[in-house]
Amino acid sequence: MQQLRYPIEQGNSLSHWLYSGIEEQPVDSPAQSFYAPINLGEAYVQIVYPVRKYFLSHHDVAKTVLYNGPYPKAWFPFEDSKVNFSTARPTPTFMWTNLKSTVTVPESGNYPFSIATCGAIKLWVDGEEVITYAPYDRNIPHTKEFSIELTTGAHIFQLYMDELAERDAFFYFDFIYHGSNTIEQSFETTADENDAKEAERFLESLSLTCFTYCFGGIEADFDTSMLSHSLVMSVKGIGDDKTFTVEPGMSHLKLAEGFSDTASSKACFSATVGNLVIERKILYNTAPVYMTELPIHSSIEERKREALQFAALHGDALMHQAMALMSIENRISERCRSYIERSLSMIERKEDCADFVMAPLLWSMKKDKALYPEDLYERAKSAVLNFRYWIDEKGSDSMWYFSENHAFLFHTSQYLAGILFPDERFAVSGRKGSEQRKIGKANLMTWFRNFSLYHYAEWNSATYFPVDLIGLFSLYSAAEDEDIIKKTIDALDYTFRIIRDNTFKGIMTASFGRAYEGTVKAKELNEPSFLSYIAFGEGHATKHNRASILFSLSSYIPPYSMIEPLNDGEIRTTVTVQGLAPVWTYRAETKYWSLSSAEEFKPFQHGHQQHIMDCTFGAEAPFFINHPGERAYSGENRPAYWAGNGTVPLIIQYKGLAIMIFSTEEKEVVKYIHAYFPTWFYDEWSVEDHYVFASSKDGYLGVYFSSNPHLVTWGMNRGREIIADGEKQMCIVRLSDRAECGSFAHFKELFKSMAISYDSDSDSASADDFSYGILEAGRNKIPTLNGEFYDWRYASGYERLTEQTEAH
Repeated sequence: MQQLRYPIEQGNSLSHWLYSGIEEQPVDSPAQSFYAPINLGEAYVQIVYPVRKYFLSHHDVAKTVLYNGPYPKAWFPFEDSKVNFSTARPTPTFMWTNLKSTVTVPESGNYPFSIATCGAIKLWVDGEEVITYAPYDRNIPHTKEFSIELTTGAHIFQLYMDELAERDAFFYFDFIYHGSNTIEQSFETTADENDAKEAERFLESLSLTCFTYCFGGIEADFDTSMLSHSLVMSVKGIGDDKTFTVEPGMSHLKLAEGFSDTASSKACFSATVGNLVIERKILYNTAPVYMTELPIHSSIEERKREALQFAALHGDALMHQAMALMSIENRISERCRSYIERSLSMIERKEDCADFVMAPLLWSMKKDKALYPEDLYERAKSAVLNFRYWIDEKGSDSMWYFSENHAFLFHTSQYLAGILFPDERFAVSGRKGSEQRKIGKANLMTWFRNFSLYHYAEWNSATYFPVDLIGLFSLYSAAEDEDIIKKTIDALDYTFRIIRDNTFKGIMTASFGRAYEGTVKAKELNEPSFLSYIAFGEGHATKHNRASILFSLSSYIPPYSMIEPLNDGEIRTTVTVQGLAPVWTYRAETKYWSLSSAEEFKPFQHGHQQHIMDCTFGAEAPFFINHPGERAYSGENRPAYWAGNGTVPLIIQYKGLAIMIFSTEEKEVVKYIHAYFPTWFYDEWSVEDHYVFASSKDGYLGVYFSSNPHLVTWGMNRGREIIADGEKQMCIVRLSDRAECGSFAHFKELFKSMAISYDSDSDSASADDFSYGILEAGRNKIPTLNGEFYDWRYASGYERLTEQTEAH
């Protein structure tokens, strides 16, 4: 056996471990009702469920004994510092694992460490218990500082970790060394140390050539300069499983000749060295143009038919897709039945997100009862009567009730279930259906009242307002109370205006109240594009299509047509205010670009999943800037590396100009800001000292960074990430076009000629724009434009949504 060794400097993490594998078991607890308020904001709120209280009262991690079994797996962190097994489980699940490594110290002494986790850990050193730490605060990490007296030489560290998974679970620890002497972490392996480290470094170098593939094959770039001999690499998740032999000197591989479906996937690249399997996972998407570009019919009825034909073939294999099949085939085929049964299983098990399928199931049972075989209808009826519709009913599940979309779907389901079975007794609540209808309606009226006042808390969320639309279309088509129907129509009208006013060339490009990596890096795959196609004839099909199916099955027609296209020299601004806070969003667009931001939103505070600025220009070329919330490039944290902000910047926008000021909190793990800069989208691009430029068709982007930025040219983010190091940063973002500046070269000259100032002490900045004049903003500073108070609400007073079109 050999040791695979890693030096650990002060501030580094012990992040290479052998582990036993992840064990898990379901957690059953007594059924209870409870109370907690609905979250009327977009940020995370902590709700302690009865199942967690029960788990904590019956589980004592301190009683865990030292594990003496095998450790067949190895954890390799790559860019992350955590040992991170974060995951999601639809029902309450207890998860645990055991880990082992060797720590070697150069001299005897007291060695300081800290460990951060959300669940619990227990550590033994040389068989002796050292620390038990159990914050058990769901998805909120806590840190324990401690020290260990170690003698010169090697010591065996064995660690146990566990957590209760309720939906998404942050199941990790970050074990940080704080001493001044360099120490060493290692573990035993049959692999040659050099071969293993070469394979690890090779996989870290690997990237796919783009994030979303629309045509051609799927390819990878990598560095083989560290390889002393050939390496066999296995690839899963890109077509059929396959292996490739990578030779020193190679830098590129075609992994698949093509693809036949639209999908969001995770590719797993692995190398086996001795008894080690080293894995690297990379997210990617496929969206064949020939499949997603649907015919542009003049009538909405024809576009709805096209949408249903697409969705019947491409969807999530749940109730919504079953309804598309039923509408086309006028029967429940074997495939259709399997989708319904899968949805019923979610409802019967009370899985998280079961409410997403319950509302359309009820609509379908009401509308198409004649198509259901008797046994399937009776199973569906039983699932409806045995479901838990709100937290005042007893349960032991971990379904999420407290965001605006989930609350709305539970209320919708309770109301529609009561309509469908008014005289039946509902098992969980003990109420008759007529009572459920009454309670569901009252809850809906409260939800609609808040919506009419504040609209979406998770403003413009391309991920989550399509979930609200599941409930809205179910109500539109199955509700029986005129006041509910009217409020539903009002909410639908507002939502489709939001879609229309934030769509650029068929893509919703805006600041989002909640987002994920795919939401912001592949906006063309977000469902609003499909909804825009159906509603306005501009957009394309997406595999995320639950709301699009229900829209197509309904008789609803938005009262708006697509906004008239802009002419050269025209600019349109849209100012929106949503949420209880409130959140003001500002969007400007011309014929060639769109720039959006959330004005002065929680500046210099720790963020969550809020996507604060976004732009698209030319031929749908994307760009945005954020402060990463974690080290892992495609991690599960909220905020994540690409989605959200560790520390939220101050943003002020005027037309095509935005000032962004970052002052990163000391506790943040990432000490730089970065931009999504996918070079394959751009016709021209350059990084020139403090400046970054890109053009696409006749749209131009210029960005000034207060510290010199650089393009990442190695690893997973190769050719798609701009990094600017430092905790204090300022950016000036400017969008322009051929109509305003003529050539791209002239735009670059004009942008470089702008007088820009930045004071990091006061977090203030100004930019003297070549067209707009001087925009100033900062912490504790009233924004000004050409010396006058600049109020971005100028276009609206205090209305909730306004537009203005004017000359550039």
